[in-house]
Amino acid sequence: MGLIKGCLKLVGTAALTVTGAASTILKGVSDTAGIELGSELFGAVKDASFSGIRNMWDSDEASERIDRAEEKSYAVEDAARHKMAQTAYRAAQIAKRNGDMEKYETYMAKYEEYK
Repeated sequence: MGLIKGCLKLVGTAALTVTGAASTILKGVSDTAGIELGSELFGAVKDASFSGIRNMWDSDEASERIDRAEEKSYAVEDAARHKMAQTAYRAAQIAKRNGDMEKYETYMAKYEEYK
């Protein structure tokens, strides 16, 4: 019975880790698109995923691993924000070259938000 329980915990952990990582990416996409509800929803899913993993395992060693995974998730989120800032800046420069100052200002606001 212990082997089956351990296997189920590993499968559950893998599923929740994938869900947490996907939620991090989708939260970034929602932030970029300016969809606040999506950003809040995916942020909550990410937090719930890591919380679920933490609750699934009882040992301190597992909790430390989960904490490291969560820190990596935040690092991915920071990298995504940096990439979004770069993309917004490039889009602003293209809009400026095309003479569309309204889009330029919009993209520069996004750039400032994400940098």
